[in-house]
Amino acid sequence: MLPQATTIGSSTTAGLAPHLTSLLSERGVSHLVSYARGSWQLSHQAAVTGTRPIAVAALTIPAAGSVDVQLINMPESNNATIYMHLPGTLAGIPGALSSLAGSPTWTFTRSTPGAAVNVPEGTEFTPTPLQERRRDVIFLNPGKNTITQNLADWGVERQIILAEKMADDLGIAEGRVLFIGHFVNTATSADHATRTKINKFNDHFAAKYGERYFDLNGYLTSTQVWTDTGVTPTQADLDEQALGNKPPSLSSDNGHLNTVGYTAVAARLVDRAASLGWIPPAPPAQWVTTTADSFDRPDGPLGTTTTGNKAWGTLGSAGLLRIVGGVPALPESGVSSFGVIEPDSADYRVSVDLVSLAASPSSRNVRLVARAADSQNFYFATPRQSASTEGTALWRMVSNTPTMLGMSTRVLQGGEQLSLEVDGSTLRVLVDGEELIVRTDTTFPATGKAGIYMATGTQSAGSVLDNFELAMKPAA
Repeated sequence: MLPQATTIGSSTTAGLAPHLTSLLSERGVSHLVSYARGSWQLSHQAAVTGTRPIAVAALTIPAAGSVDVQLINMPESNNATIYMHLPGTLAGIPGALSSLAGSPTWTFTRSTPGAAVNVPEGTEFTPTPLQERRRDVIFLNPGKNTITQNLADWGVERQIILAEKMADDLGIAEGRVLFIGHFVNTATSADHATRTKINKFNDHFAAKYGERYFDLNGYLTSTQVWTDTGVTPTQADLDEQALGNKPPSLSSDNGHLNTVGYTAVAARLVDRAASLGWIPPAPPAQWVTTTADSFDRPDGPLGTTTTGNKAWGTLGSAGLLRIVGGVPALPESGVSSFGVIEPDSADYRVSVDLVSLAASPSSRNVRLVARAADSQNFYFATPRQSASTEGTALWRMVSNTPTMLGMSTRVLQGGEQLSLEVDGSTLRVLVDGEELIVRTDTTFPATGKAGIYMATGTQSAGSVLDNFELAMKPAA
């Protein structure tokens, strides 16, 4: 049975939650519960988990309704800017403890009417237990606001003790808890006391939890984050990273990430959880495009591909296609011609855009070619069944003699993409990713050449190709 997931923290974890939800769903983890709210302090997080339950002054719970509650172990009161609502029990009475955003006043509201109950001073409010969440993959990021806001009586040593107890209560030793360190806010000076406290906090948990600790600040100040996001760092980014701070290009403000930042961090967290065996690994991509050509070059020889730097050639003494008007075209002689490249292995998918197709099947003799040994031996897919019949077909050419391996009555249109996939002995023809024809054949097991073919007269009749792609299976 696949686990569910839980997040516990403040604004950083709350911002990560939707991105984690999306990425985890791709791994089969269908549900994420978030106990993360912007501006929450470590005391709020510890109260939610039950690690440091809220204790109250003496009061009487009425037979029905609500009663104001004075907290005796949370002098910071509710300085969160988020409404607090904690379901649980007080003196055995089910209900909820709540406080308006920023309000020092807390209220207990019982769930159902009953006898009034006197509550002695020091009684702890027990939140709805998180014991059922101990089976989850838990992303724990406690205490950032308590560090940055310098609350009285909340030195970093006390925070470390409480955060460690929270992780222990959630089962980090035997469970699936990933402890996430804190980043240093953008624009924090080199000698700022907050940096010292964050570094001390991070260093403690990195040493204690090893692979169960994620170095958030280390990641955001690395070169890897630019590779992952595809963002080109500015000088300001590099300067902030050199200080050990979160870079501006990944930020919505000094204390928060932007969407690009959240997306990159979430992906790294999910990968770490997978590497620890807590969730399934990412499903391997069936095909990864390694070579592509848009043909957006001046008229002339095909040259090399736009992506992958593969040299275009022909088969044997056959004609070689050229570029005219930004698309592959027949040579000036008009002779039927190939344009082929050499894949890196025998299993691949070749695709080409059908910009337009001639009205008659007789002028639709354009082909996707795979595993070509020479100009007379190869597999090919074509947007016709024959010179007189509409449809789509898969063929095998042996010693210049074609044999149809499979066909579809689907009549292709301009604007669609035609693909031919050779995967071991399995051959597939696809249109816009939709499988049309599947056959097995072992005639040509070798890599050979792959590319396109255009017969005499096809282009002048209206059959135009563009945007060639070759995709490979990723290495196992």
